[in-house]
Amino acid sequence: MELLCRETPDFIVPDLWPPNSPYFNPVDYRIWGVLQERVYQQRVRDVDELRRRLIDCWTDMQQTIIDDAIDEWRARLRACVRVRGGHFEHLLWPNVLQSLVFHLHVKKLAIMMISLLT
Repeated sequence: MELLCRETPDFIVPDLWPPNSPYFNPVDYRIWGVLQERVYQQRVRDVDELRRRLIDCWTDMQQTIIDDAIDEWRARLRACVRVRGGHFEHLLWPNVLQSLVFHLHVKKLAIMMISLLT
């Protein structure tokens, strides 16, 4: 932690991270949607195939997708501060339709993950 604080002036210490918010987790707000889109390009036959596709798609994920999601993080924090902790996603996306699509992806992903665990 000391190294990060010393070497990375913009580093935000974990005490200031918002707890358990999908709106601030790059995996939740960007990466799962990309992964889901790739996994479901074709119909999935069973859980074993789903696991295999998830692993393959994750392995093939381009680093730029991950980097872009992380780069979006600061904009999300700024938007949250601007609205004093209130809803802010409408400030990040140009229209409501994109926000609705995001929430549908999150819901589908949650269903997919629950099915993997059962």
